[in-house]
Amino acid sequence: MAGEIRYEGTLASSAGRRPAFPRVRGVQTVYQDPNSALNPRRSVGSLINEVLRVHRLVPRSEVADRCSDLLARVGLSASIKPRRPRELSGGMCQRVAIARALAFEPKILVADEIVSALDASVQAQVLNLLVDLRERTGIAILLITHDLAVVNQACERVAVMHDGEVVETGPTAEVLRRPRHTYTVSLIEAVPRLEKSV
Repeated sequence: MAGEIRYEGTLASSAGRRPAFPRVRGVQTVYQDPNSALNPRRSVGSLINEVLRVHRLVPRSEVADRCSDLLARVGLSASIKPRRPRELSGGMCQRVAIARALAFEPKILVADEIVSALDASVQAQVLNLLVDLRERTGIAILLITHDLAVVNQACERVAVMHDGEVVETGPTAEVLRRPRHTYTVSLIEAVPRLEKSV
């Protein structure tokens, strides 16, 4: 397996070096388990406010309003600011994690198995949120998942990887309707409801 990851022409990772993405504001990541990504001792407001203050993303006088705005962008009320992650549902925690990532106004949001820990109805809500954010802001979302039903719902394009290599790429509808690689075929066959919906 070989290759490079570049962001705006700059090499973002290479062998023997730490990836540059964590230092790049234009790329933010939201992980699978929001409970492990959010400090359970901190309130929702302080989790977002800290990012805004430490990285000087807005003037101090605007931090509280910006926090409320970020929560609103992910469909949450500012009234949850005093609450801690353990007081929220998994879907709400994932929305808080997305709001915190959006504080940087990233051009790319890496969503790593972002809905796999959520039940089906909450998965749909979070995926709809991602689609809405993409349409409203123009943010690019790199959604990493093993679930082709998720890909079918939320992605415009898909790259199928097998054993660390990309084996097929293209518009999602085209790849799911007319897969060319045997691994893609096996993935689709593993999700019966997807075959019927495409």
